[in-house]
Amino acid sequence: MGASQSQLTREELRDYTELTYLSKKEIIYAFKRFKAISPDQVNSDKEIRLPVRDVEILPEFSSNPFRDRLLRTFSSLKDDRLSFEDFLDLLSVLSEAAPIDVKMEYAFQVFDFNDDGELCEEDLAELIHRLTWLHDKKLEAQEVQLLIENVLREADLDQNGRLSLLEFQHCMRKNPDFESCFRLRL
Repeated sequence: MGASQSQLTREELRDYTELTYLSKKEIIYAFKRFKAISPDQVNSDKEIRLPVRDVEILPEFSSNPFRDRLLRTFSSLKDDRLSFEDFLDLLSVLSEAAPIDVKMEYAFQVFDFNDDGELCEEDLAELIHRLTWLHDKKLEAQEVQLLIENVLREADLDQNGRLSLLEFQHCMRKNPDFESCFRLRL
């Protein structure tokens, strides 16, 4: 272990480059960012799973209203902890090189707050609240409901009151800003 374990090997770099949408340079930078969270722990064990509460304080995530959902979605063991590979998967999906379909699939999971595989009215309300949380003035309940009704009218193709992944993807393809909003530059 020790210092020899605190760096990525050539084989790991090669594998990560093949398995992600990240370049070698981005992977090395990602490892440095992960290591910065808890240098002593990562130096002694590259397989360490760090608590998401420690990861979410990174500047890349600290002001993101969906940071808790992003980190939970990418926690492979759903234990509110991230391994370096989980962290790398997250950065890969948020990279500029990730295909829009991959981004939409993960965005759907992030926005599915009750984890039932659909975006229901409660999920949409939570989404709206989080998107508007930075403003001093919160939306009134009627305004939120009107937004939900408009979203469902536009995107709920089978009119069942919920959005499936396919309906969400169909709607997001019409949104020219989606890709730039679901991105993190390294």
